[in-house]
Parts: sequence; structure tokens; C-alpha cells
Amino acid sequence: MTINWQDHHAYESEDWNLIPDWADHLASLDVKIAWDPGRHGAGNNLFFIINDIDGNWAELSAELEQLTYDRHVSIWPHGEKHRTCGDTDIFAARRII
Repeated sequence: MTINWQDHHAYESEDWNLIPDWADHLASLDVKIAWDPGRHGAGNNLFFIINDIDGNWAELSAELEQLTYDRHVSIWPHGEKHRTCGDTDIFAARRII
């Protein structure tokens, strides 16, 4: 069986100062934040995630790291990251067994 699934779609804000404005605007529309504001290790960008109207994750981020040819290459360790929202495991519905 093949399951077609996307993890999320992402949008970049001009700068971090607009991220709280977006969060306030979405809150005024009763859109809950699914993943609290944080900073990605890979990419070094500030972000938060909401569920869109279809239940997909939508990421709003700012200050995404720009890569150049002379940038030092580093290893980003992969491992399972777990994020819960209260008592709800927001990854549970996304696990493929």
C-alpha cells in the first residue's frame, strides 16, 4: 500500500519581529499553535507551526540561514524528535505503521 503524505508546508516572514504579529492574527481567527515558537537546528531559523484548515502543518519562519559556497559544513544529527501539545500526541496521527 502506498500512502502519499507531506510533512508540512512552510512560509517565510521578512523578519522575526513579524512572527508575533502573525501569531496574534491567527489567534484572533481561533487558529491554535500546534508547535510552540522555537529555533530549528538545521537552518537556524525561528519558527512556529499551525494546522491549516485541511489539517496539514503550516510553518511560519524567519531568519532562515543562507548558505554560501564557503560555508563550513557541519553534521546535523538525526533522531526522533517528539513534541506534544498538552496531553495530545500531535505525531500520533502522522505515524505510518
